[in-house]
Amino acid sequence: MTTHPLSVWLVLLGALPFVACALLPIFGWTQVPVLGSTDLIAASYGLAIASFVAGTHWGIAVQTDNSVPINLFVSSNVALLAAWFAFIGASTNWQLVAQIIVFAFLWMIDRRLRQAELISADYYRLRSIATTIVCASLSVTVAVP
Repeated sequence: MTTHPLSVWLVLLGALPFVACALLPIFGWTQVPVLGSTDLIAASYGLAIASFVAGTHWGIAVQTDNSVPINLFVSSNVALLAAWFAFIGASTNWQLVAQIIVFAFLWMIDRRLRQAELISADYYRLRSIATTIVCASLSVTVAVP
């Protein structure tokens, strides 16, 4: 899997809502009209993005010829289910903590894919940057009341 210039922008722009949800409460805006509280927006958006990342892992699994070092269907699905169960059963802060763990786990899967040369170094670097931005933003969202 290689990176296309458009995908770089899409991945980085996809991280912006996490940054916004982390920064808005620092400036006193804990609610976004029509959308709701910034922490719930981050949790909802995080669930959608975790689903997307798991889907990219499934796409890699479908395109490869059993050379994947881990079962992407199971590992990515378990991560997504953990985020989903947290979303439906935990407080918003615990949902965000669970998502930090899930995004870190999904990044570790990407690391294994890179080691197996199933994704490019550029794509792995992009995912690393995006995961760092997302996890840092979610950490700030949890920490700021």
